Amino acid sequence: MLQKIRSFCHSTWKRPGLIYAYLLCFNLALAVFVTIALRLYPAGDRMILTVDSYYQYAPFLAALRDKLLHWQNLFMSFSVGLGVNFWTLIAYYALSPFNLLLLLLPADSLPFGFYLIIIAKIITAALTMCAFLRYYYIKRPLLQARKLMALAPAQKDNLLYWQSCYQKKGIKKRENFVLFFASSFYAWSGFVMAYLWNIMWLDAVFMLPLVALGLSKIFRERKLILYVLTLSYTIIVNYYTAIFVCLFIALYSVVVCIDEWQYRRNFEKMTGICQRIYKNIIVSLLDFSSLSVFSGMIAAFVLYPVWAGFHLSSAAGDHFPDACKFELSLTDIINRLMAGGNVKIRAGEPNIYVGCLALVGIALLIYHLAKKPAAILPKALLLVFIGVSFSNNILNFIWHGLHYPNQLPHRFAFVFCFLMVQTIFECTYDFQKRWSKYLLIGAVWFTVLCAGNFALLNYADAEQNLFLTANMSFSLVYLLAALLLTLSQYLVGKRHRQAELRAINLPQIKLGRSTGAGFVVTPTFYKLIPYLRQSAFILLTCALIAELLFNTVRQLSDLNENEYFPSNQAYVEDFTWKRAASRALQQQYGKQLFRMEVQDGKTINDGALYNYNGVSIFSSTSNCQTAVSMRKMGINGNNINSYKLQKPLNFWAELFGVQYLWSAGDIYKHWPEVDWDTLQLTPEERPDKDNIKLRRNPAAAGQAFVWAKDLKDFYLDDKQPYLNYNRLVKRLLPDSNITDDWHLKGENAVPALFEAVPLQLSRQQFSEITSADHSYHLTAGDNFKTKDFSAAYHSSIPVEEDKACTILTYQATEDEEDLSIYVDSDETLYFTCAINGQTKVTHEFGYPEAVQLPQLQKGDTVELQFAYKEHNGKAEITAASMNKEVRRLWQEKMAATLHFEAESSAFLQADLAELKTAPAAEKQLYLYTTIPYDSGWRLQAGGETLPAFSWLNAQKPEQKESGAFLAFALPSSLQMNDKINLYYVPPKFTAGAAVTISGIFLTIIYIYIVYRQRNGKKREE
Repeated sequence: MLQKIRSFCHSTWKRPGLIYAYLLCFNLALAVFVTIALRLYPAGDRMILTVDSYYQYAPFLAALRDKLLHWQNLFMSFSVGLGVNFWTLIAYYALSPFNLLLLLLPADSLPFGFYLIIIAKIITAALTMCAFLRYYYIKRPLLQARKLMALAPAQKDNLLYWQSCYQKKGIKKRENFVLFFASSFYAWSGFVMAYLWNIMWLDAVFMLPLVALGLSKIFRERKLILYVLTLSYTIIVNYYTAIFVCLFIALYSVVVCIDEWQYRRNFEKMTGICQRIYKNIIVSLLDFSSLSVFSGMIAAFVLYPVWAGFHLSSAAGDHFPDACKFELSLTDIINRLMAGGNVKIRAGEPNIYVGCLALVGIALLIYHLAKKPAAILPKALLLVFIGVSFSNNILNFIWHGLHYPNQLPHRFAFVFCFLMVQTIFECTYDFQKRWSKYLLIGAVWFTVLCAGNFALLNYADAEQNLFLTANMSFSLVYLLAALLLTLSQYLVGKRHRQAELRAINLPQIKLGRSTGAGFVVTPTFYKLIPYLRQSAFILLTCALIAELLFNTVRQLSDLNENEYFPSNQAYVEDFTWKRAASRALQQQYGKQLFRMEVQDGKTINDGALYNYNGVSIFSSTSNCQTAVSMRKMGINGNNINSYKLQKPLNFWAELFGVQYLWSAGDIYKHWPEVDWDTLQLTPEERPDKDNIKLRRNPAAAGQAFVWAKDLKDFYLDDKQPYLNYNRLVKRLLPDSNITDDWHLKGENAVPALFEAVPLQLSRQQFSEITSADHSYHLTAGDNFKTKDFSAAYHSSIPVEEDKACTILTYQATEDEEDLSIYVDSDETLYFTCAINGQTKVTHEFGYPEAVQLPQLQKGDTVELQFAYKEHNGKAEITAASMNKEVRRLWQEKMAATLHFEAESSAFLQADLAELKTAPAAEKQLYLYTTIPYDSGWRLQAGGETLPAFSWLNAQKPEQKESGAFLAFALPSSLQMNDKINLYYVPPKFTAGAAVTISGIFLTIIYIYIVYRQRNGKKREE
């Protein structure tokens, strides 16, 4: 083994670039080991898609893949959210060029392609970190030697000194050894292990060293191209993580400036050549500032549209913290530097592990801080500042772009990892044997820290015992290695001292007798010196590899235990038939836009995953006002950036034009079933499960309708969705004899669309229920007793005796009765519906939601069971039936709607002749759509181009260019046989593209001027 390590060091010394090949092979082997150890696909059935990557990132990458393969427009997509700004979506999720790898793989290999991209980015991070450290430290003497040769060829002695610093064999071996492990630990840092599923953040991890490298080239050689290219790439690929990179680089430029000032001053003292230090630094700062601005301009075609659409998202409107407070202690931060700690994703301390040497090297860091404070102190202070930022709420708020992150705390922790690796590398890369005692002191401190940490000693579970045992083991190995190095250095010192005594002819002294020189060591002990060093070297190498393997497997296992790595087979098993059905329907409909959804879908972005025009969405860039309005209409969602169609009301599906629904069960059994033969699907392209049906909604409306009433002042302002629907239908059918009052079915002579139905209480267990305003208020608690309200009643739904449970019953009063239920609960509430003794519906209520129940026949008995997992919770329950007569009037109205034809996803066309009846020509006409509002939409009709306004808002929009759904005021010159065109360009995209072109032009001019100046200066010298 020792011979292999020596061969590695020797080969990388002879050919420095070979270290990149070794890094590539080592990190690739580590990835293979992790794949096998964790049984990830293809070594097992698990996949790395977890947390948001399961619900968001993978579906969005699938949507991007489909668009690129079919050369579709990237501005707008109808695959999710009824229509979203796809440009700003991919600007956050999917602009990395690594995603092009998915084009080489089939659609059902999406999880595997996702994993390959992660591994590729991790390996790239190791390579870029290696490139940065080599340039910043190892190649610096060579650059100075070249500069000295150009300025003063006569100074041969100094030239030889600078060259020897770069070419000395022993130093080069140690440098490459430290470089190899420093780069690997950065690539597999705690931040990467915690957030590797957050695939779009990894670009910033591997680009940060390159941006820092470009910054260093500006100050040392005034080479500008690398910095502007890398910073532009970082901003374009993911503008969010670019915030962290830009803030860090702004602070880090001070560190580089001080480093360069110190080095130039030492060079000037040694050679006597004037360096014009302050002038050069000022010029470098000017270059840095100018190129930073130019990089932002180059990325403007992404940044400007993102900024213009930012006010529509949930991230807008955060306010500065009112008070300053600190949340973490120094112990919390130190513990996160140990190996094998739990990954913190939802909340907790930062993920900043970069190897235990960050703790072992603390004494060495203090030594260097005392020896060369100008080099170490700025980095140490910046590390302290970032560490304080983890704890301080104000600094944390600033680092996150003046935004409070929704879970996933300390998202900028990778900049701390980068700076920590650089600082430790600076203290160890030119390791001198006489520094062994400081390494020994650090190892002792780390051992004491592991043994004496009170928090660790009080952990009783096996998981934390493993954490403590592993760190203690590593500390002892590092302690032994440092002890061997220190002992070897002590023997070397004694040998030199004895040689000095012999040189002045002092008599030999036997071992064990004391003199002023100490103890004499016999030559036998000197033979141990190389063996001690070799043993220490082998121990250190094995410990570093073992620590890297242990931490990687341990933290990914913890990620699996807490967030779960799902089955690859379960994720892709329905890709073939759902995509095939979607493709067949698209061929049948041609250009006509239609919508499809999946009942209780796999992800919240199934439309993007299976390539159909869907409704549900979960995206940080989605329209917040639309999400709020969806909540008001009883659609499941977080009221911020997501809404999911699970068991939609028939009325909602009709209003929003959901023409097809993948359904399992009897809820939508009254919808006609699609015949697979009509879609011309092969047996392999058909569902392999008999209970899964594709059903067609016969009453689905188009995507827009024309009306002579202004609905801008209509708001979904009631918490109860049934009331909002009643008011909407009353507003759209003003001449009909209907009401928007909320009343019991049959209680009022004037009907409403939705009418409350009375429910009978049959059983309550650890719960109590009261009735008010035709709704039922459920309260669960241990103080309530179990009670059956009918002695003859026997539940057909199994009842768990230890759960808080309530059962309500209802008997249908007419045929084809449309019954639904709305629940608003503060805790997760489990719902089961049985009809005539057979369980038909199960559902889990988390957010407030209205759920459709199967169509009833007169006399059907319905049992509704509500159960809490624990004996606590409160819920409001409302059941409603849709009035047939009002529904008929509504469907007649919706029959006169428009179906858009999609020339592309950003250009829609509709023919007004499709309307069966034309409103009075003398009235102002309005076009109301069920497409989410975005100010980038424009309407062309009657020779005019008109802006959009919004409707179906939950409240009056606070900003002018915001709202829930899209609407237009049609021009008075419009004829009913005309066509209307809707086209979409992301807001400010054109202006952003113009700024980008200007930025590229200015960058080229600036770099050309600097190039001419630099060449002219070289000729003068």
